[in-house]
Amino acid sequence: MDANPVDFMETCICRVDNRLSIAERQVEDGFQCVFLEIAPKIRCGIYPVRPLQCRTFPFWDCYRNRPPKEECPGIRELA
Repeated sequence: MDANPVDFMETCICRVDNRLSIAERQVEDGFQCVFLEIAPKIRCGIYPVRPLQCRTFPFWDCYRNRPPKEECPGIRELA
């Protein structure tokens, strides 16, 4: 991604409560990560440099007593 830090923060990062989080875009059946690439195959567009938020999923506090509904689709295809 060729963006300056201000553009990156405005388009790819959002504030959730008192923390920064990866932004999501609305799709037909919900929301998906802005870094999820759909074509030519579903994959994470930043997998080699993914942030801690992604590396620790699904081991987040909010999922301690209930598992997430599904895994991150971006890690299904790594190649």
